Amino acid sequence: MVSSFGVRIVDNGFIVHWVSVDSHMEQTHEEKVFLTRSDMEAFVIELMRLMRSA
Repeated sequence: MVSSFGVRIVDNGFIVHWVSVDSHMEQTHEEKVFLTRSDMEAFVIELMRLMRSA
């Protein structure tokens, strides 16, 4: 289960960070994603679609 989620925009992409809770253990994850602007827009649209269906 994800307890928190955030996105930080940087010059050439963005950093996604989230905290997952599994069996009473909290883990922090961070993923750096470097994309072109059009790739980023497509990713955000897909992410919003996935969050609505969850």
